Amino acid sequence: MSAPRPRRRALTLTLAAATATGLVLAGVVPAMADTAAPAAPVTSTAAMPSPLGTVGQAAPHSRSARSAAPGASSRLLTPSTVVGTHPGDQVDPVTINTPSNRDQAVAGDGSVAGDTLYGYGYIASQDRNVLEQWTDQGWERLPVTLTGSVYQPVGFGGDLYFMTWKAASSGLGTSTLWHKSGDDYMAVKSFKGFTNLSVAGTRLSLLVDTKAKTTAYTYDGSKLAGGTASTTKHILGFIALGSTRFLWIGGSGWNAAIYRVDAKAITRVVSSPWAIAGTVWKGAVYFGGATSTSTGIYKFTGTSIVKATSVELAANFDYTYWIPTVGVYDGDLYFTADYLDEETYLYQYDGSTVTQITTMSHPGMWFYDFTEFDGKLFYGGGDGKHRYTWYFDRDAAPTGAVAGTTPTLSGTATVGHRLTSEAGAWTPTATLVYRWFRHGATGTSPIDGATGSSYVLTGADRGATVTVSIEGSGQGYETTTLESAASDTVATGTITLAPVISGTMKAGTTLTALPHLTPTTATRAYRWYRDGKPLAGASTKTYKVTSGDVGHKLQVAVHATATGYTDASATSAARTAKR
Repeated sequence: MSAPRPRRRALTLTLAAATATGLVLAGVVPAMADTAAPAAPVTSTAAMPSPLGTVGQAAPHSRSARSAAPGASSRLLTPSTVVGTHPGDQVDPVTINTPSNRDQAVAGDGSVAGDTLYGYGYIASQDRNVLEQWTDQGWERLPVTLTGSVYQPVGFGGDLYFMTWKAASSGLGTSTLWHKSGDDYMAVKSFKGFTNLSVAGTRLSLLVDTKAKTTAYTYDGSKLAGGTASTTKHILGFIALGSTRFLWIGGSGWNAAIYRVDAKAITRVVSSPWAIAGTVWKGAVYFGGATSTSTGIYKFTGTSIVKATSVELAANFDYTYWIPTVGVYDGDLYFTADYLDEETYLYQYDGSTVTQITTMSHPGMWFYDFTEFDGKLFYGGGDGKHRYTWYFDRDAAPTGAVAGTTPTLSGTATVGHRLTSEAGAWTPTATLVYRWFRHGATGTSPIDGATGSSYVLTGADRGATVTVSIEGSGQGYETTTLESAASDTVATGTITLAPVISGTMKAGTTLTALPHLTPTTATRAYRWYRDGKPLAGASTKTYKVTSGDVGHKLQVAVHATATGYTDASATSAARTAKR
């Protein structure tokens, strides 16, 4: 079995438009490790390895029209040995950020101990996780060799506790609770089966899964207690509200329920959306959940569950691809919305107002935990192949202005022709917004609807000049706006007109004049002719051939007018009517 790693599960929800929604599992799965867990303390003496990560430049992650908060910064941490320093949007997490023998560590929920952030990274060549700590240079492997594969580091009492897993060749594997104090590592207790570790008030919570059942224990730093409360049901996730522990237990389909872990029993409390993790905020548990029809943010009070309607109204979860990830940062609730085939968006909720903060990543990335550390919101995610760490700092000062070059115009300044803006070089991750302006006798005005990189001149532009401005913005950058030089004065356009007669030239049939006209919006007038002479009353687009036309030549003339264009007239080729 492989090392414990965050996993995900796909979900298809039946929304009004058949939304596809995916769910990310923030938990871990039983995995291989090397040898039996030691019972004696281990003191690290190995030299600290060189930094394995580097901080990328602050930059946006997409060319989205959705705006970020001023001064907000989102940074992608990438292995320096692979890509060096890159703006976030330049890093392709699949093709570039793929070290051959090491995966990024991920900041697990609650993995801050003292003044250090801990995570675990995956060593592909050994198929196991190793303990890592966060530094100014990124993730750094701790110089200690442990038997087993590391998972679920948590801070408790100022120290670090974590689990290791050792698979067995047959039967149950062994999970071991470890205590790190300073540079010393102590194996506290080993269990047959896979153990989930978390903090519940003034105790550690341990849920030992032997496949046959899951049994609850607590540890206060010196004494292990419990072992009498157990369940045979399938546990999706767990959370603590104060010192009380709760479990999400799965039912049929996407039905679930929350159970309370008491001293001697595990008791059902309330039905719940499908969920695996949450965060405590303002005395309640907030979590992302899914039903058979939707995803959203929910609030669990300890006895009941309600949907967070104010959050739902401000952040639309239709067409979201994963269950929202929820966490607390600087006293406010933060959560994600992963829209299908789009970026992931980060939102802030202060209890009354929801604010969209920033985009988080490329399409196809999914997120499974938030951790507040060093004044920043760290979040881990993956793409199905590797795990990554980002952080968001809403107080980050701009790193400077977006760099860009003055745009130029190409094309003919004549009504009906297209002008194209040549943007030139800009900060690679900048969001570019185009605006076209008309400069005429009455002054300068923006052109309604002209927000693309090119613009077709209309009759309203005749006699004026036209410019384009490009606004470049990005997370962590000051906005830059540059405007092109004015075009030549826009000249009168020329209507192109080449009418033909469509239909069978036979008495009793109806003929249609096809003007073959540019612009197609021009006003047209028709006149039908027999042998060069106008036919009385024949002044519409169609004409019905009469017996009197047999043997004679018929033609149609079209006159076209349009604002900003010179009038045009043309006559079709003559055709002879037959019986």
